[in-house]
Amino acid sequence: MAEEISEDKKKKKKKLVVAFTSLQKNLQRACGTFKNAKEWEKFIKEKLDPILKEFEDEIPHSLSEKLKKAAKLDSDTSAGLSKACKLLRSQLGKAIVAMSPVGILAILTKAIFLGGVVLVGAAIIYLRTSTVDIVIKNNGCDSIQPPPKLPFKLPGISIPSEVITDGGQATATMPGITARVNTDATGNVRVTILGISANFIIPPGTNVSFDGTDISGKDLEFNLKDLPQHELIISCR
Repeated sequence: MAEEISEDKKKKKKKLVVAFTSLQKNLQRACGTFKNAKEWEKFIKEKLDPILKEFEDEIPHSLSEKLKKAAKLDSDTSAGLSKACKLLRSQLGKAIVAMSPVGILAILTKAIFLGGVVLVGAAIIYLRTSTVDIVIKNNGCDSIQPPPKLPFKLPGISIPSEVITDGGQATATMPGITARVNTDATGNVRVTILGISANFIIPPGTNVSFDGTDISGKDLEFNLKDLPQHELIISCR
């Protein structure tokens, strides 16, 4: 589903990522210090619940439920408390990757700076295991040149390297998180995810659609995890 991007929404997403990162850092220090279920539940009520409430409109329902589930105790024992703490830290790492409007390198750098080994691992695992395909189709246009190759490899990201001729198609692989698709009057189509962009140069005035939505001249966000495969159709007919 496409969504127009507003400055307010961008600011809220950044604020949410900061809140998740701060909580993940707090858990890193607190894991192993909880003596009983009462202390753990107090921590969740004071630290996690306010974030979920404040950013209810920004956090996908499925992600919110995963965080709540991770915070639940299997048992009121040291092992149970430790397990819940580790699970929540891991799930927060995935949430930070999924919601972050900044680049993946910035996420990993911040995680390393904070000593967030769990966050780094969660980020890499999430990127590798949540991929979706974006099929780019050329419908009646001159050959579309592939975007420049990335200077480094990133988990879960694969960008087409071949020319897309009239009637042909190519497939990009991306993590199943939020993607930004932008087209402009100069004939540029940009797909951005985690700060990494794939740019396709097309003739000005060309019609462009993403999953059936006309995105010509627009700047939209799509939640890629909604479908295992998406279509970016570039039409000149």
